[in-house]
Amino acid sequence: MRMGTKAANHAWAHLVGLSVLEGVQVIVHSESPLAPRGWIGILALDGTITASVPRADLAGPVSAALVDLPSRQATMPHVVVPRLPPTRATLAPASLVRGEPDQHHGVPSGTWRPEDSSPVNQIPLS
Repeated sequence: MRMGTKAANHAWAHLVGLSVLEGVQVIVHSESPLAPRGWIGILALDGTITASVPRADLAGPVSAALVDLPSRQATMPHVVVPRLPPTRATLAPASLVRGEPDQHHGVPSGTWRPEDSSPVNQIPLS
């Protein structure tokens, strides 16, 4: 069984239909697993940024909004939303946490902060 960031990269790439996650990538996919239908989804993982957009005309603006951001900031709504095409609402970043194989996988309450880890953010179109 694969583990670690390489395994996560492979799994997410497979899920969104790419061979690998690298740099900044924007895919056009109206039924993307990164976001609900009609929304922009952003995944930041191990220094990469992958976004899904529901229409081709959004690929350029979303790519331009993300290309010069550090991946850590790509899922911070206060940073990324002003750069994106107009939106109506945002969903808070979702964090994925993986513990060591021999450790309990739960996260003690009060230990997660949005700035620590926010690999997925979903932003709807206006």
